[in-house]
Amino acid sequence: MISYKIRQSLHETAAFKRIEDKPNFPLAYLFKNHFPQMIAGIATTAIMSGLVVAAIIFMPTYLHQILHVDNKVVSHIMPIAMLFNVITIYMTGKAANHISLAKILTTLLIISICITPMSYWLIINAYPLIGTSLLAILEGAAAMTIPMLLTYLFPAKVRLTGVAMCYNLGFTIFGGVAPIIITSAIKAGSGVFITPVAYITAIIIVCTIGLYYAKNHSVEPIK
Repeated sequence: MISYKIRQSLHETAAFKRIEDKPNFPLAYLFKNHFPQMIAGIATTAIMSGLVVAAIIFMPTYLHQILHVDNKVVSHIMPIAMLFNVITIYMTGKAANHISLAKILTTLLIISICITPMSYWLIINAYPLIGTSLLAILEGAAAMTIPMLLTYLFPAKVRLTGVAMCYNLGFTIFGGVAPIIITSAIKAGSGVFITPVAYITAIIIVCTIGLYYAKNHSVEPIK
C-alpha cells in the first residue's frame, strides 16, 4: 500500500510520455527487434544474480550445513552482512551520479575477481563475518549497477518488458542453479573453497562478455 501511494505521486519521464507507437505484443517485438540486447542484459545480470544467491540467500546453508558454523553465529553474521550490503547500494548509487556506469561495473568486475577468493578463504578459516560481509558489499554494488544498465539497452516502448525478461531469465539461469551446482560439486569432492570461487569467477567472466556486448548494442550509449 505504501509503495502504491508513492507510485501515484511519481510522474512519467519525458521518454515515456513521447511514446506513440506502442507494440501490441511487446514480448514478440522484443525478440524480433532487440534480441542482441536481451542476450547482453541476461549476461550482465549474471554477477548480480550469482552473488545475491551465493553471498546472501545460500550463504546461511553454506555456513551451517557445509562448514558446520553454529546457527546462532550465522544468525548474527547475516544481518551485519546485509547492513553492509544496503550501505553499499546507497553509496554506489551516489557514485553513479558522478562516475560512468561502465567504469563502475568494470571496477566491480576487477575487484570481484580479487576479493572473492580472499572472502571464501576468510570464511573457511574462522573469519566468516569478514568474508561474508565482503561478498555482501560486492553484491550491493552489483544490485545498484545492473538494473540501471539494463534500462540503457532498450527503447522506452519495450523497456519494462526488456528489463523484466533480462532480470528474470538472468536470475533463473545464473542464480537459481547456484545452490544446486555448488552443493553438488562440493559433495562430489570439488572442495568447499574452490567450488564457490570457481562459480563466481565463471559468472564474472560471463558478465564481462555481457558488458562488452551491451556497449555495442545498447539503445542509449553506455560509457
